[in-house]
Amino acid sequence: SAALNLMVSSAVFFAADVISVYLPRYANQLGLNGILTGTILSANGIAQMTVRPFMGWLRKWHSIRHLLQKCLLAGGICVTMIGLSSTFEPLLLTATLAGCAIGLANPLTLLTVSSSVKATERSQILALRSMANYGAQALSPILFGTISASIGLAPVLWCGGGILLAAGLTVRLLPGECC
Repeated sequence: SAALNLMVSSAVFFAADVISVYLPRYANQLGLNGILTGTILSANGIAQMTVRPFMGWLRKWHSIRHLLQKCLLAGGICVTMIGLSSTFEPLLLTATLAGCAIGLANPLTLLTVSSSVKATERSQILALRSMANYGAQALSPILFGTISASIGLAPVLWCGGGILLAAGLTVRLLPGECC
């Protein structure tokens, strides 16, 4: 259970890296200027930040596991759709929605990881979560750089979305309500 939670947490960081590193390159490939690309990235970042205060309200309606699964699936669809978009408006919309999903998923993974162990083991599992997330951030450029060099930028976004979708399906394997 703790290992699955760590994998899900790392998937969120993979997707965030895909957006921050490859979305600007993809937008440039589409011919968008720096101002439009910066607007898209800012909208994504603002969405990640501003959605978090709503987590408590959303928790009234959904378990953490259910909410995390919805965020991962929605985020996966949005990141994939970024790679299918070819103009500013759809890129802005999908990047903003992906930001909302990832902005909620990140603290939700923190909760699921910490609740997957006894209270006396929480500091150790949170340290492992940080290590796993940094590991994901270290492997992501190698994996996605290879994909980008081999078959293009859009497939990088599709793969990033696919990783989030797979993580969303993995959440179903977590035991109990988890939180």
